Amino acid sequence: MHPRYQHFQLTSQRHKTTGTSAFTLIELLVVIMIITILASLLLPSLANARQSGRKSACVSNLRQLALTLTMYTGDNVDQYPTTGWGPLGRIVWDDLVAGYDGRPALPRYGRLFADQASALLTRTTWGEKYGEVYKCPDDTLQSFYGTSTDTYARSYSITSLVLFPVAGYEAANHLGISGYATSTGQKLTRKSSGLVKPSETIVLSEYHSPSNFLGNGWQHSAAAYTIENRQLSGYWAHGRSANYLIADGHVEAPDFYDTLATPDGSVSSPASSVADTMWDSSPGRD
Repeated sequence: MHPRYQHFQLTSQRHKTTGTSAFTLIELLVVIMIITILASLLLPSLANARQSGRKSACVSNLRQLALTLTMYTGDNVDQYPTTGWGPLGRIVWDDLVAGYDGRPALPRYGRLFADQASALLTRTTWGEKYGEVYKCPDDTLQSFYGTSTDTYARSYSITSLVLFPVAGYEAANHLGISGYATSTGQKLTRKSSGLVKPSETIVLSEYHSPSNFLGNGWQHSAAAYTIENRQLSGYWAHGRSANYLIADGHVEAPDFYDTLATPDGSVSSPASSVADTMWDSSPGRD
């Protein structure tokens, strides 16, 4: 081969190789840029999808608890389970529906208020999966009793019913499903068949709190103002909404203040009265 031709061929190959490398680098940068753009678009969607999935799982939990309560009321002359707090007794609503919710039944009357629930319902005793239906996937708070964290989170509370005035508990803002008839601890609960507006009456509300756990005599019941205070403190269950189990068995997630709407179009103050709202289970409800 003529030396001059050989030199031309080698130079052309170098130019060709260099050109190809430069083009490949540009392609790589373009691909990286496209992936970055797609990731920025997709990641929020994926996060929203995960959040939606957790909220759907919470809805599923409440639907299962609706079936649990239906079976319980069917065996107990339509009465919802009673519930108790503090020195007035720590046998709470979720204790009584054990046996209907996939858990083994617990002793019905063997636990006095001094026999703390946490001594019985511990992960050490019952295992990690015990009572999973009571925990919303978005409830990431560590539940504890005193210094013990060997507890099961309970993300849902039954609406509070109090028929007597006592410090911090006014009857007008405790018109829910289960609670007390007297200051001496006489328990009272509504009948499912006696509700005036079952399609507009809240039975269970999400209430995420470190002190809300299975078998515990605190925060097992919820009044509208306690939910409001919790939300105003920044503890929203799902973004800025929460799920509620309604007495007719369906689950919905209205804006909190929509649950306080009255027939005349006004919105009640939860700290004053919840009469004629979704928090009112009384027979005289409008």
